[in-house]
Amino acid sequence: MCTGCQVYSSRLVGPSVQVIQALYENHPKKLAAYIAHATKKRPDYEKMPRQDYLREDVRLALARYVLELRE
Repeated sequence: MCTGCQVYSSRLVGPSVQVIQALYENHPKKLAAYIAHATKKRPDYEKMPRQDYLREDVRLALARYVLELRE
């Protein structure tokens, strides 16, 4: 679900996974909350669509996966 807008080491539609990892390092619950209720954080990026239709446990698993991902 993330690969339409994010790639690991460069900008696509959204910031790279590496940037997300730096922002949310050791905070998967904060990333999961952002996934559910995304807001526009940067003027040079599109606003991420809210993913609040995903169950909380799915969002947390997704956040943990993104934070642990290595190229």
